[in-house]
Amino acid sequence: MPSSHADWSFRVDGKPRTLADGNGKVIVVFFGYTQCPDVCPTTMAELMQIRQGLGPNADKLKSIFVTVDPERDTPEILKACTWPTSVPS
Repeated sequence: MPSSHADWSFRVDGKPRTLADGNGKVIVVFFGYTQCPDVCPTTMAELMQIRQGLGPNADKLKSIFVTVDPERDTPEILKACTWPTSVPS
């Protein structure tokens, strides 16, 4: 039986990962860059609102940010990014 998704491979904190590592979570992949003045932060804020609306099911949604500007978006800059990625407790 074919998979319902392509199993992309990527690196998180220098470690290889795949979408299968999501363990059954819904994964939203967002392509952008940290210097984006409007669309990227707005989209990330909308993802935060969606997570908040999910209430106790928020942990079933994972978002992955993929930079389209790797020359400026170094791993250090991406780690320091202040966009919300989880629901506050």
